[in-house]
Amino acid sequence: MRRTLPSRLSLFFVLILLCRLFIPGCVHASLSPLETSPNAPSEVKTPLTLSWNVANKQLPLVDLPERLLPDFDSRFTYPLDQFGFPLFHINYTNDGLIDSIDDSGDRSINFDYSLGHIVSVSQTWTSAAIRKTKTWPVKGYETQVFEHANFSNSPAFGAVKAIPKNATTPSYTRQMANCDRMLASIFGGPAAVAAANGFEPAGLANQYPIYRGDVVGDDGVRRRGHLSYAMHLYGNQNGTEDTALYVPIGFTSHSNQPTPTDAAVTFYYPHLGNLNNVTVAVFHVAKFAISYEGDRVRIGSIGGRGGSYAFYKHSHIEFYRGNTGLPPGGARENLRIDPAAVFAGRF
Repeated sequence: MRRTLPSRLSLFFVLILLCRLFIPGCVHASLSPLETSPNAPSEVKTPLTLSWNVANKQLPLVDLPERLLPDFDSRFTYPLDQFGFPLFHINYTNDGLIDSIDDSGDRSINFDYSLGHIVSVSQTWTSAAIRKTKTWPVKGYETQVFEHANFSNSPAFGAVKAIPKNATTPSYTRQMANCDRMLASIFGGPAAVAAANGFEPAGLANQYPIYRGDVVGDDGVRRRGHLSYAMHLYGNQNGTEDTALYVPIGFTSHSNQPTPTDAAVTFYYPHLGNLNNVTVAVFHVAKFAISYEGDRVRIGSIGGRGGSYAFYKHSHIEFYRGNTGLPPGGARENLRIDPAAVFAGRF
């Protein structure tokens, strides 16, 4: 029997167990995949042939092709005759989408979404006592990071999200857009959006301002904004989707658990990007766990404590000079480093 992976998966697993217990012949039945795009090429509508590694705990839960095609979410199937009594725990997002699937062998499949569609699949497993993670992007999302702040050919800023007249940075430039794309590719999943140059994504709800950089007060004093020498990471332009959260490899120490108030985790780097002696503090970390993946380390997802509200989720990232741990709130402003300076020359 085959079944796609929609949000109704939990009900189907109940049916699987009932079917296996009471109707052995139903193993050979099949169910059609969920709706696929009528304009999709014929190859996209062909069910995937997957091998599920239920018995071998040293392998990821399922073997995936290196190249995932569009409409993958409606073609992800599993043959019932490969299973005895598979025991999975299924976690859902607030929107009713499948967030992750875990098995009794401490393996997991995690799904990253953009606008309700799967853009990447990550698997985590343990082999020879080494924790491993690998991510498979869906074709078309390998390097896709959306531009924000009404850059490019979008309409000019409207009255609702006007840039303050006392802003020290009056416009969002192409160089800033390139910088934000680069930072999103370092710290986020395939569809992540970074805001590291004082400008939020324009798609955020109206209560969130477009500009959060430095301003000059009536007294002539320059004051830092929330995104002055700091960055936000979102799952999409609207700040409504989830995304995996990463840091670069190379840290020599890190905090063991997120803080209880803002779910903050710190990482110390003797060398990071262009600079030496840098601490990275990541706030609002959800599902914290250290898992190496190529030249990055997945540490969880965005939207942890303090960073997730109705229709809004993000993580906040700051860079400090020195091995600071998490500095007291009042000391952070003077220790912050511009994220663009850390990785200058890469965009």
